[in-house]
Amino acid sequence: MSKLRFIPEVEGLRGIAVLSVLLFHLNKSFLPGGYLGVDIFFVISGFLITSISLSEFAATGSISISEFYRKRIKRILPLFCLVVLVTLTAGYLLFLPDYLLLLGRSIAASLTFTSNFFFSQSLDYFANNSNEYPLLHTWSLSIEEQFYFIWPLVLIFTLRKFDLKNILKGLIVGILASLIFADVLRLLDASSSGIYFNSIPRFGEIAIGAGLAILFKLTDADWNRQYHRRASIAGLVLLAVSFVVINDNFWFPGLLCLIPCGGAALVIWGSRSQEGHAGSRFLNNKYLRKVGDFSYSLYLWHWPVLAFTRYLTGAYDIPVHLLAIDLVLMFGLSYITRYFFENKFIALKWNFAKSFAILLLLPFGAFWLATSSIEKYEGMPQRISNVQQFETETSFIDDKYCHNLENDDCEFGNLKSKRRVYLIGDSNAGHFTPFIVSALGKSYHIEAKTVDTCPPLLSLTSTTKTDIKNVSNAHCLALLDQFKEDLEDQDIIVLAANWGNYFSSFKDFEQDFRKTLQLLAGHKVLVIGRIPGVESAQYNQYLRETYSPLYQKFELKSHVSHVDLHNVLKPQTGSNAKVKTIVSEFSYVKFLDPLEINSDFWKTAPFSSEHILVYKDGGHLNQYGSDLWGKLSSAKVQHIFKELSKIKSNNESIN
Repeated sequence: MSKLRFIPEVEGLRGIAVLSVLLFHLNKSFLPGGYLGVDIFFVISGFLITSISLSEFAATGSISISEFYRKRIKRILPLFCLVVLVTLTAGYLLFLPDYLLLLGRSIAASLTFTSNFFFSQSLDYFANNSNEYPLLHTWSLSIEEQFYFIWPLVLIFTLRKFDLKNILKGLIVGILASLIFADVLRLLDASSSGIYFNSIPRFGEIAIGAGLAILFKLTDADWNRQYHRRASIAGLVLLAVSFVVINDNFWFPGLLCLIPCGGAALVIWGSRSQEGHAGSRFLNNKYLRKVGDFSYSLYLWHWPVLAFTRYLTGAYDIPVHLLAIDLVLMFGLSYITRYFFENKFIALKWNFAKSFAILLLLPFGAFWLATSSIEKYEGMPQRISNVQQFETETSFIDDKYCHNLENDDCEFGNLKSKRRVYLIGDSNAGHFTPFIVSALGKSYHIEAKTVDTCPPLLSLTSTTKTDIKNVSNAHCLALLDQFKEDLEDQDIIVLAANWGNYFSSFKDFEQDFRKTLQLLAGHKVLVIGRIPGVESAQYNQYLRETYSPLYQKFELKSHVSHVDLHNVLKPQTGSNAKVKTIVSEFSYVKFLDPLEINSDFWKTAPFSSEHILVYKDGGHLNQYGSDLWGKLSSAKVQHIFKELSKIKSNNESIN
């Protein structure tokens, strides 16, 4: 591959890109549009790689694919593998099983350069919980490598068939199409994380850099030289405005990408003059260029450092003293690995086969064995000293209760009884299943139908159907259809859900809920409110302080602010009150506030009287807690259902 003239302004632009990303990741409020630094990297990458490839084609009439990938392997993989190794080691020592399991899966996705797809299905990039996933930032590396799997081949084909002007025209069409594609997805209500991590609009951003490289070849360096200075200044202004004005509430990526990416392209274009204008002097600042020189290592190291810190503290806002330590750590690691690790591998004269075998196959094979073990042993809970209690406290409900399972035979209790109870809803109904079975199992035939994020509705407007499709799995709508078919054989219908969530996020939920209660005339209906909540951050931090292998081994609990979960329950007064008001409109429907059942259970919650957690997370009981609550409340619950049976449903004769 041919060498490209060193462009110091591009190195300075790299520095701007990585520092903007760093500021955003330290705290979003520091630089709201700082995440756009990744888009600048895409433009720079497309420009540099394409420029080198065009020069090689001009000199030799071809592009060496093996040489292209040999250099990519040497440049990208050594440090990448080192960061993954350190991250995996730290995760093994620190993470609880669910986080280690996710880390293992994210490593596998990163190694196959598909982490953008993995994270698009797992989380929202801008959500607070995403800040604890140490390899989240590899999504951009995955997209870049996906592009370069195909770009050299595309270049070889097009350069042999078309002239540069026509290739540039095709690129412009492709760029606009890719960005419009993202905006169309947004208009079609596609998930925001799916769009953000989507490869297609990001390919368009890299192609902007590629198109700029072609434009460089088509025009002489002296062409319109007087405009270079203005281009550089205009580009810097566009970038500054983007960083300050654009934030995570904007539609991005999409056509809006043209502002920051266009700014980056103008800055690179302005570098052609090689004159000491204001923009050039700013970008040539030695400190900015130095940061730009180790921008790849800083990008790779900064996020795991911040993610582990946030995991340790359980908070997004990192205390100032820890922030200072983090900055020293990430800059120190970046500098050392750039000049004493990366450079060693870049200088190697290995051919493609040797580079591929030693730098790719060998480490990837080792990581595959490690991640396979993590997956096989479900996050390796055996690392925890008191693993049995941990599993009791953090387990939801067994598969025998059929939650999220397509099982038409999910029945419990006295199957010969003519008194039938039908429980339906989301996970907030699911965690009531052991409670109801324990309390009523001797006297009632109980059937449970529960699926995550699935509101128990018989009436669905088209808007609600769309809302359900966006947040739940395909099984939900099938379950609601089954609900209609099952009604005839049921006596008491029990509805439970995360009511507040649906009232706030489903536009037509209230009218659908009312219509559902109307359609249930002829049955006795019990609507159960939500249990009191526990602040998720407090709950998670308690688990980490109690069960994290590193905390246990070095007794770190004594060195951090210990979380006390006593007296932290927050009753769901708002959503429960709203549901209760609607329920009061129907004589055959009753509302049950969980706090009315066995006050002794709630006095010690989220613990049992034996100081075992009865909550699986901030809003759900674990199986142990639900079962215990049912046993302690059996007499009271049986009385409630007996009284409910006496109610005359709407189509029954009063006489």
